[in-house]
Amino acid sequence: MDNTCKAVLFDLDGTLIDTYQLILESFRHATRKVLGRVIPDEQLMVKVGQPLSTQIWDWTDDQEVHDEILTVYREFNHAVHDDMVSTFSGVPQIL
Repeated sequence: MDNTCKAVLFDLDGTLIDTYQLILESFRHATRKVLGRVIPDEQLMVKVGQPLSTQIWDWTDDQEVHDEILTVYREFNHAVHDDMVSTFSGVPQIL
């Protein structure tokens, strides 16, 4: 029996596809809409890589506000995702 690995696992977000602008625009949209204020980009992106829900706690300690930011973020992100992401150079050739 051959137990050789026959699969490769890739991290998609930020590894195979460039999602930086998508994430930033989604944060901008959600925080402006829900909080009614502009948060500097550096603060919006400081914890990218952690779970989205964890990142949002930096801007509120209210569960309802947190959940609304999360919902607005996800709705916006889903609506613009395909128009805002692209593969990194060389990725299609490697795959």
